[in-house]
Amino acid sequence: MKIGILTAFRPELDFIRMAKEAEAQGFDSVWVGEHTAIPWEHKTPYIGSENSPIPEPFHRWGDSLIALTAAAMVTKHIKVCTGITQLVERDPIVTAKALATLDIISGGRVIFGVGAGWLKEEVEFRGIKFMSRWKRLRESVEATKEIWTKTPAEYEGEFIRFPKLRIEIKPIQKPHPPILLAAHGEKGLRRVARTYDGWFPEANDPDQFEKDINLLRKLMRDVGRDPDKLDISPSMNLESVKMSTDLLKRYRDAGANRVVPYDLGLEWSVGHEVVKKLAPIVEMAERAG
Repeated sequence: MKIGILTAFRPELDFIRMAKEAEAQGFDSVWVGEHTAIPWEHKTPYIGSENSPIPEPFHRWGDSLIALTAAAMVTKHIKVCTGITQLVERDPIVTAKALATLDIISGGRVIFGVGAGWLKEEVEFRGIKFMSRWKRLRESVEATKEIWTKTPAEYEGEFIRFPKLRIEIKPIQKPHPPILLAAHGEKGLRRVARTYDGWFPEANDPDQFEKDINLLRKLMRDVGRDPDKLDISPSMNLESVKMSTDLLKRYRDAGANRVVPYDLGLEWSVGHEVVKKLAPIVEMAERAG
């Protein structure tokens, strides 16, 4: 069982020191989230709540790809992962080229976590219909794969389209870095089974996680794909979950190959100290096997 760590770049965070400490403490991956731009006025509550406001630090999140590039430059082994990239809100051509560059700089350590976004106003101020975001995400992912694996690359979709392009900067990982979807529910699992290399849900309930994995494995077989090849990397909110060796064993036995804890309640301005506080989870994972 591998353990990642999930955070976001903020100006007060010594991200370089945090990434180096994470590798030193045995974490296998660092995951960086993003919100590209949160509208000043919005009615959508914080995800998972009925009326809570978006936490104040979210408004100070920096660019995840630049932060991960910096992390790659000061580490040797730890994977550098987007957790998640709001790909619906990004140009897929520019993003594909940036990720290929990061994969080269890191020596093939990129994991590309993507999502469709939950903040309606963040998606729609760009002129994108919120209800169309899942299809737009799928097209963006398909277009990204074309850019990463083919020369020339071209794509013709409803939302994403471009003519033959000569983009010869390709990722080190072949055929490409794994692309994991952050999604929930049966529809989300069907999307993973159809298109993605793995699943990156928030999964704080081991019973529900096991049920979801069993369904995902069935859906994978139904479309002729091998479920054992999926990268299953659930994140966990440590404010909701009490971590233990036994709990990690349950997630491992259900099918997770990695767990990615996070805790928004910790003082992330001293991120290297947070890493040390979370380091016992790595020891638990070693005991879990």
